Amino acid sequence: MSRLLITILFNSFVFFFLSQDNHKDSLLIDFHNIKDTSDKISFCIDQGDAHSYSNLDEFCFWYKKAIELAKKTKDKSIIAMLYSYMSYETSANGDMITTAEHIHNGKKYLNDSTPDKYSMRLYNAEADYFNRVEKFDKAIKIYKKLIAKSIEINDTLFLSTSLHNIGISYYKKEDYKSADSLIKEAYRLNSILNYGPFINNNLSMLANISSKNKKYKKALEYNLIAKNRFDSINDLSGMTIVRINMAGSYWVLNKKELAYKSVNDGLKMAKDNKLKRWEWNANKVLSDFYIEDKKI
Repeated sequence: MSRLLITILFNSFVFFFLSQDNHKDSLLIDFHNIKDTSDKISFCIDQGDAHSYSNLDEFCFWYKKAIELAKKTKDKSIIAMLYSYMSYETSANGDMITTAEHIHNGKKYLNDSTPDKYSMRLYNAEADYFNRVEKFDKAIKIYKKLIAKSIEINDTLFLSTSLHNIGISYYKKEDYKSADSLIKEAYRLNSILNYGPFINNNLSMLANISSKNKKYKKALEYNLIAKNRFDSINDLSGMTIVRINMAGSYWVLNKKELAYKSVNDGLKMAKDNKLKRWEWNANKVLSDFYIEDKKI
């Protein structure tokens, strides 16, 4: 490589990082110019959400600022909610120790006067944590309480979410009959609500259950519908995992070329968007494909 090209590339990198720093400096100036504390908190949440599931450091930078401000206002409900959202981000990045810390910190701010919408979010985050660390019975216990509370306060959207999540717990316990029944009910409710993101998640899980029941064509049907839906809204995490899942269906249906293409597409998306958990999954699927191919 020529010295001139190296210099050009180096200068390009410097410009890229300077541009990022300048943008953040500009946002911090905007932040300091906001007078109202509630508006400042909203600004921080908006900036953090712009990096959700794509840049953990930036997400945490802004959410920690929001928490610092919320502590000054002594609004315990908001603090609990912010910790619950942070727990989802660190969990998605595989940092379960920090996830547990966020949930523990959030629960310190719960009390009898905490509105249901805040306490339920934090307990949902705790159940999600238990699912991820494979303590499924603990997760199920929390989800059952959330389902009962959702019915009590007539929150259909939270009910559908809890049904889906407890379905995942049963799926992980290999109780596919219970998982299928629960997630189909969640899918029915979300279809009535016309809530797209949750419908997509329902479809992905129904595909996984169909695969476990060796109904591979049905699994592929669910995944193809989910893929089109994820792609249409540019849901990076969903777009990634559905391609990895599709690869497994293609493989058992003896469509190996499509299987390799699908998992490699998922792997590229995972790397490009720093989705470490899905990157690991894609590499595991590829490894299984290579091992099976060598046996033939």
